[in-house]
Amino acid sequence: MNQRKRNLAVAVLVVAVGVVLLLVVAGGMLVLRALTDDDKDQPVAAGPTVSAAVPAPAAVPATATGSVREQQDALAEEPMFKLPPSAVEPQPLVAETAGPTIVLPKAAQTVVVGGPPVATGFPQTPEGALAQLAAIEESALSSTDLQRIEEIYRWAAAPGAVELRQWHPYSGISTFLEHVGDSGAGRTVSASYQVVQGQIKGQVGGDFVVACVLGEFAATLTVTERGGFGDCQRMSWNDGRWWIGAGSQPAQAPMAWPGSADAVRAGWRVVSRG
Repeated sequence: MNQRKRNLAVAVLVVAVGVVLLLVVAGGMLVLRALTDDDKDQPVAAGPTVSAAVPAPAAVPATATGSVREQQDALAEEPMFKLPPSAVEPQPLVAETAGPTIVLPKAAQTVVVGGPPVATGFPQTPEGALAQLAAIEESALSSTDLQRIEEIYRWAAAPGAVELRQWHPYSGISTFLEHVGDSGAGRTVSASYQVVQGQIKGQVGGDFVVACVLGEFAATLTVTERGGFGDCQRMSWNDGRWWIGAGSQPAQAPMAWPGSADAVRAGWRVVSRG
C-alpha cells in the first residue's frame, strides 16, 4: 500500500470510529488502539442477538425523579452497546433486522441560496428529530471545508450545546485533514456520508430526544476508503425546529458497518425517507 493510500485509510478510520490513536503496521494493516475518551471505559453491553427485534424506546415517564434536565442528562449519558473497533470496516450484509424500518419525514424546507445550510422543517416527533440529525450530519460529514462545517454547527447548535471542536463531525474531519495533509495532497481529498440506519435512544417530554444515526463515511484521495460512522446527539425542539440541544456530548453510539450483523446486534434499524 503506498503512502497516500495508507494515510487516507488511517484518516477515514479516525472519522469512522472517533479514535484517539491509530497505528499503521507492516503491509498497511490498521490496528485500532483506542476509542473516544467518552466511551473507552464503558462496559460491553449484552445486546440483542442478530435476529432479535429491538423495541422502540419509551419516553421517560412524567413521574420520573429529578429535574427535566437531570432526566435529559441521564438519558444522554446512559452507556450504549459497544462493539470492537473492527466492526466499522466493510463486511457482509445480513437479512436480519433489529426492528421495523424507521420512516423519516420529509423536510419542509430544502437547501437554497440564502437559506439554512441543511434541509429543515421536520415535525416535532422523535422521527422528526432523527431526520433533522441525519440532515445535519450528512451535510457536515460530506464536506472537508472546516468553515462550511462550522457554518452548519452555528446554525444547528443551541446555546450550551457541545462545543464546536468537540462536536464529532468537526473533530473527526479536522483530524482526518491532519492525517491526509501528511501526504501533501490534503486539499484534493473529498468526503461523503450517507445515513442508512438509526436509533431513537429515548425522549423526555415532547421537546427532547436523543437521536442516533449510522451511515457510511467515504473519502477519496487517489483511492476511496470507507468505514461505518455512528453518532448520537441531544435534539431539542425550540422556535419551531429541532436543534442540537444544550449539554455534553451523549454516550458514544455503537460504531458498525451499516447493515452488518454487528449493526443489528447494536440495535441499528434501517431508515427510509418519507
